[in-house]
Amino acid sequence: MEELKADKKLEIGLSEKNLDVGYGESSSVDLKPQSRFSSFLRKLEINSSNVERINHDLHPTPPERRKYKALDYFYLWSCNGLSASAFRTGTSYMEMGLSPKQALAALIMGNVFISIPMTLNGLFGSHYHIPFAIQSRASFGYYFNTLIILLRLIAGLFYYGTNVYTGAECIQTILYAIFKSFRTYKNRLPEDAGITSNFMICYFVYWVISVPFHLIRPEYLQNFFLVKSISTYIACFAMLIFLLCNAGSNVVWDQPATVSGSKWSWVFMYALNASVTGFSTLAVNVNDFTRYAKHPKAPYVQFLILPVIAAVSAPIGIISGVASKIMYGSAMWDPLEIANNWTSSGGRAAAFFMGFTYLISQIAQNISDNTVAAANDLLYFFPKYLDIRRAQIVVIVIGAWAIVPWKILQNGASFLAFLGSLSIFLGPAAGILIADKLKNHHKYNIDEFYNPAGIYRYNTFGTNWRALVAFLCGSVPLLPGMAMSINTNIIMPEGITHLYYIGYFYAFMTAFLIYYVLNLVFPAKDTLLEEAVYPPSTQAELVDPSTLKPKDRMLYYIKCY
Repeated sequence: MEELKADKKLEIGLSEKNLDVGYGESSSVDLKPQSRFSSFLRKLEINSSNVERINHDLHPTPPERRKYKALDYFYLWSCNGLSASAFRTGTSYMEMGLSPKQALAALIMGNVFISIPMTLNGLFGSHYHIPFAIQSRASFGYYFNTLIILLRLIAGLFYYGTNVYTGAECIQTILYAIFKSFRTYKNRLPEDAGITSNFMICYFVYWVISVPFHLIRPEYLQNFFLVKSISTYIACFAMLIFLLCNAGSNVVWDQPATVSGSKWSWVFMYALNASVTGFSTLAVNVNDFTRYAKHPKAPYVQFLILPVIAAVSAPIGIISGVASKIMYGSAMWDPLEIANNWTSSGGRAAAFFMGFTYLISQIAQNISDNTVAAANDLLYFFPKYLDIRRAQIVVIVIGAWAIVPWKILQNGASFLAFLGSLSIFLGPAAGILIADKLKNHHKYNIDEFYNPAGIYRYNTFGTNWRALVAFLCGSVPLLPGMAMSINTNIIMPEGITHLYYIGYFYAFMTAFLIYYVLNLVFPAKDTLLEEAVYPPSTQAELVDPSTLKPKDRMLYYIKCY
């Protein structure tokens, strides 16, 4: 490709100007006597034996670590809509008043919209091979980006904890299937603990099982994601066939909407917005995975796969809710809850398979959605002491135990509303990132990302004031709605409520337009490059397919994708 110039390769960590922590931090040998604590900290440092102490996980990903093909991104995201935690999405829209067909339409349309920033932002990672924490310096400024990173880190920690709780439900289903007596296991914990002895065992077992998977570097997880995809779809389609045979498909899809008129319009918009916010965190930090792409065009598959996910997975969740009410007398929106009703010998075997399958899916999703991103954010703040493995261990300890997620889920409807409302900050961030790529024509200087005095400092205390203005315009008008969602006793005018119902669309589009216009009127000329400077490229990336013979060109694309 013409844009990938071999002579623009980056010599990582060797430039004297790259003294920023996490990239090429230079240090001299300290000859002064050190305290025991200082000596202990020095032993914890990454590559502490080197004079050039470099955190390789904040570097551009070297060619030998770029292992993801387009199909690997298909496997990565393909089961998000079928996870136990996401299974309830479509049915929750039905509880708000939409019909099954309308709920399905909202899910598909939301995924179509969010696939655009997911794809465009993912292309940054596949070209420059750097994590979101470093990428955000170009848009927000060398230091202002810290706020966005912190917001994403907080979201990742709490989402990880709540997903561990869902993982514990998988273990519970497995143990119910193996041991009949486990259903009546005596609770020895006090009522105010917020969790039973039965479930604490499940929670601990899930956490222990998941720990080894967090020690696998992200570039080696493709086969795990492939296994997750195959097993989860087999289990879900098997359950779908079972439910349809017992409840009938016509009964499911003939359910009418329970709201109409203008109220229906705003309920539908709220559902559409909620479908978008499910991927709001990933739309910001998707290049934490696309940085491992073998080919720059690999992330394009995301534009197709996200709508397909909704079209395939949402009907299963919707059918399960309606059919379970017909079969068991109450609507069950959770596949694990449905499986817990299978108590015969054959039913328990099927329940074990469902629990085990969703156990794999939940571990994989928690890694792809939360721990890798949160770990990248965390090691950004402590680059001397954390690499991606160490950071993931810190994340899973804090996320699973320090925040006590079972307490949050027991009495934390307002806190869960707070987590959902974080999209009002992530929406503007995504809009600014995309607008920055368009105004720069996707041309950046990889060296300058690591230069604290470089072009991405913007000469204003490391803050790009254009991004600050766009971010505030996109998020501040939504704060009253956020307060209302957290505290239901707060009464807001109808207009504020309706604005919050379309919060992500408003935040994303407002920040995008304001940032783009400000850059047209007040351009940061130093950042407008005539030619991009990329990190080292593989030989495959340096090939121009148009120069190959038709047969060789076909082989080239097969190899890359």
